[in-house]
Amino acid sequence: MMLDFQAVGVALTASLMSGHLDAVPCVPRISAMTPSAAAIVGYTGFVGSNLLAHPSRTLRYESLFNSKNVADLGDRSYEAVVCSAVPAIKWLANKNPSEDWAQISGLLAQLRNLRTDRFILISTVDVYPDPAGRNDEGYDFKAYADHAYGRHRRMVEEWVIENFPSAHTIIRLPALFGEGLKKNALYDLMTKNMLEKINSDSAYQWYSLGSLADDLDTIVEVGVSQINLVTPPIQMRKIQERFFPADQIGGSYSVPATYDVRTAYADVFGHPGGGYIADEETTLRHMEGFLAARCGTAG
Repeated sequence: MMLDFQAVGVALTASLMSGHLDAVPCVPRISAMTPSAAAIVGYTGFVGSNLLAHPSRTLRYESLFNSKNVADLGDRSYEAVVCSAVPAIKWLANKNPSEDWAQISGLLAQLRNLRTDRFILISTVDVYPDPAGRNDEGYDFKAYADHAYGRHRRMVEEWVIENFPSAHTIIRLPALFGEGLKKNALYDLMTKNMLEKINSDSAYQWYSLGSLADDLDTIVEVGVSQINLVTPPIQMRKIQERFFPADQIGGSYSVPATYDVRTAYADVFGHPGGGYIADEETTLRHMEGFLAARCGTAG
């Protein structure tokens, strides 16, 4: 997605006028003409591997780290660091909160001594206490989410803000699809796994990881400190009917999961005033392309 600098100015001005001070750029912009030498922590994971699979205008990944060599980060300097290494299995974090935080603490200990001009954290919209509350980057976090997954990841965000106060970028992602997908309701539909447990009324915000490298370039060029890469909520019923019409999913036997996080930077992505970086049909077309490539069919 190409950067619209006029739209950037409009979005940033609107953020200032609306009081979204924490969402205003607080890190230096990076020119696409001079890509930064970058390290990526978590390069073999779902998000990290998708970032590496697509070229970047602004970041040149020269140092790659995962759980096997993260200790080699050491006391070193990097022009930019992308961290996509925070564990992302929600049910496991909530089932074993102590183990989840121990794993996160180990990661933060490895990151503590590095120096960088820009630290980019890949986070999650689950940090919001009410993910259906239509909150954007200007939200005042006075409380944590009532589950370990969201609470611990917000604590990671706070750690990043404290340790890289003028050099951080936090990117919050919603439900994901892309190469390497191994979990979530879409994956269950694809693999016919426990279809009866998928609540047809659940509404998730879906994001294609195939877009992340390009969107990250835009974010880096703009220089915002926090951004939600969110799309309109789509009910599982609509996804099932459009792409898996022969399958039956569960009804409304349990409380549906509902997400509706917003962004103050929709203008930057060509959707002024909408609160989302893309519209529903664009999101569904991206999903269709992914399903066609992954399953050989989009239905």
